[in-house]
Amino acid sequence: MECPVCNKRMEAREIRGIMTDVCNEHGIWLDRGELEKIMEKIKQEGWGDGFAESLSSWRYGF
Repeated sequence: MECPVCNKRMEAREIRGIMTDVCNEHGIWLDRGELEKIMEKIKQEGWGDGFAESLSSWRYGF
């Protein structure tokens, strides 16, 4: 997959069992539903109160 910003080929990386696309210049790009899957893993693994909820603000921050 190509980065929507620079059109360079992105690298597929696994985050806690969820595949994501990473551009070394523009960061991690998530497909539909991947943010929710990551948030659910965070809640299940107990990464800290409020952390998963803080990620939800990223969804509309672009």
